Amino acid sequence: MKHPSTAMGPSKIIQLDSHEIKATKVEHLDPRRKVYRFHLEPDSSCYRHIVPEPASSIIIKQQKEDWEEEFENEKAAYTKLKSLQGEFIPFYYGQGYYDGLPALLLSDIPGITLHDLARSNEEVPEDLITSYLEDVFDKLSKCRAFHCDQKLDNFILCGDREHGYSKVMAVDLENVEIPSPVRRWYWSINQEGARSLMEDFRYRRNPRHESTPLEMWKVGQDKGAS
Repeated sequence: MKHPSTAMGPSKIIQLDSHEIKATKVEHLDPRRKVYRFHLEPDSSCYRHIVPEPASSIIIKQQKEDWEEEFENEKAAYTKLKSLQGEFIPFYYGQGYYDGLPALLLSDIPGITLHDLARSNEEVPEDLITSYLEDVFDKLSKCRAFHCDQKLDNFILCGDREHGYSKVMAVDLENVEIPSPVRRWYWSINQEGARSLMEDFRYRRNPRHESTPLEMWKVGQDKGAS
């Protein structure tokens, strides 16, 4: 059954395993993406076998138009990387249907994307962020999984300023590749991940003081050719 969005906002119902999960509030997190935060109805037992306590909200990631392959790839990545769920990637609760389209149900990660952090005035030691990113890429490499969409908004620094930060988690696994066999060049994807992301982080934090990572790469190529 389709519960269409209305002028009042996005639908507050998602279908999962013949159950209806209802929200008290729905936030559309990014106008460029079909990603929503569902604030769950309290004291509802119909979904607690799927979404455990104490979660009070979940993330709904709806399939984008003509992105069936990427959607299936992300679903497979969460399944194959189950050992990393809750620690380095979100928990995957299953596939449902939202507004008539397939959607992934994921745990809500408290924190801030590295993209938003770079654009804020909040000071977090860069060596701490780098260390957390290296942990993520190390765990992905041990699972022979390679994150091929390394953008700052695909990595969340978990925690907050008041209580402190504890780790970085990777999200948006549409372009995670888990090849078999693993060719030698795949390993460099994760090995260079932390360094590449931190270069982008520094540029976005101080865009007038540094060249972009792409410009720095071009300079290196020019020097190598001279």
